[in-house]
Amino acid sequence: MIVDKEGAILSLDTPEPVLLSGREAYIRGWFLPRKGVEKTQQLVVTLDGLEIPVAFGLPRRDVAKASGRPGAAESGFLARFRIPSRKCRIHLALQSAGLQFDLIDLDFNPAHVTRCDAAKIATYHEWLTCHETDLFAERGVSAELASLSYLPLISIVVPVLDVNSYLLTRCITSVSSQTYKNVEIFVANACTNPRVLRCLESAAADGRLTLLPCNNLAQLPEVLNHAVHAARGEFLALVHEDGELHSSALLEVVRRLNTYPNANLIYSDDDQIDVYGGRSNPSCKPDFDPDLILSSNYIGCLAVIRRSLCLDSVGVHALSEPVGHWDVLLRAIDSGGRQGVLHIAKPLYHRRFYDEITGVQRNGEPSSSFASCRAVVSEYLARSGETAATVEPGLPDGHIRVRYRHDRNTAVAAIVREVDGDFQETVLRAAAGKQVITFYGLLDCLLKPLSKSDGLAPDRGIVSLCDMREDVCLFINSALEAVNHHFIDELVSQAMRTECGVVTGISINV
Repeated sequence: MIVDKEGAILSLDTPEPVLLSGREAYIRGWFLPRKGVEKTQQLVVTLDGLEIPVAFGLPRRDVAKASGRPGAAESGFLARFRIPSRKCRIHLALQSAGLQFDLIDLDFNPAHVTRCDAAKIATYHEWLTCHETDLFAERGVSAELASLSYLPLISIVVPVLDVNSYLLTRCITSVSSQTYKNVEIFVANACTNPRVLRCLESAAADGRLTLLPCNNLAQLPEVLNHAVHAARGEFLALVHEDGELHSSALLEVVRRLNTYPNANLIYSDDDQIDVYGGRSNPSCKPDFDPDLILSSNYIGCLAVIRRSLCLDSVGVHALSEPVGHWDVLLRAIDSGGRQGVLHIAKPLYHRRFYDEITGVQRNGEPSSSFASCRAVVSEYLARSGETAATVEPGLPDGHIRVRYRHDRNTAVAAIVREVDGDFQETVLRAAAGKQVITFYGLLDCLLKPLSKSDGLAPDRGIVSLCDMREDVCLFINSALEAVNHHFIDELVSQAMRTECGVVTGISINV
């Protein structure tokens, strides 16, 4: 920590630059300027004599708690720079009234940056260092764009509620600086923080950005709905106020649209990004799963939707809330069909992660009430004709469980190893309740019906699956004990759905 005689305080959290990836690094800390002087007039950071842009105003709860000085709560700063190919020196200085006071020199040698062996990747950071440049082929952006015949306009909607001005700047910059330029941006602002307002006024200089002010939070859903209808883009995406898009995110989406022009919904993997730009905790999502999307909104961001499918659905639930985004996705899937959903297995969106230093309240997606989630899923089931299905709280907390009803007279054939016949019959009959079950024993690849008196039924002999008259076959590989008495009912109800062929559960070895 350095304190000058006039009261300015500078502290570095990073005694040497911190790598974000194989291409970028940063230094960070906190700075309390002299009274009455703006931070940008005092602290200057240079890389071999070239000034590096410094972002001020990062939240620092720890500094505010320790110092009590005005402005300490947003005293954090960050200087990001591209990693040079040579050894260099980073210089921090205070400037005031034409005078410069040298403070700190940091030597940085890019040759010491570890280039990981792909066979020894142990962390996500190492994976990014090894693969990200090749994953997105950023060096060939111009050639990539020239090869695409279909270049649709994409409308990005950003709702702003309560966010740090630096994080909002990062969000808007990540959208406006996309390698794919055919983009328009709508920002619906319900925040009254002066720093945020100045940030938005500066961002509005980009002719592609439209600022839609809200008088209060209650008006935000209405303004967002207006943005969706006012947008001219063929596709629409929602970006959170503190999230960031990968620089090639929309280019990757348009590449897929050129290959699959009938796609209606394209979603990607994502990861977490901290206040300083460090990325972690990737979320590698599965390809589209029509059952999983009813359990939770696993699609999240980034999701790019054909706008024509959103016009009727936006406004049913508030788009500013997570459940509203989920509802729009379900209605787009309902209208456009499951075959129009594509998954890009690349981390195109970065969810903001807050640590204890920043002290920002929100961490991850805000939760929605079970009642609102149940309403969204129930409406989808009703549109799909599943009027008999019921919606219940699921596990873990925040998830939804859909139970499908079936005819209790559905006949079930339980196929077990003959050696386990007695035990399994006792367990399964207890779990079956009123369900009709016929037991078959498997021995040396021969299938025989089991009698209730333990042995084989001599009058029926060997049978084949083709001879069985039951509606559902339940295969039990080894001796099984039920965790609860609902598993047969759950398996049968899923198996009797017209879109299902094979259903399985999770078994635990003990």
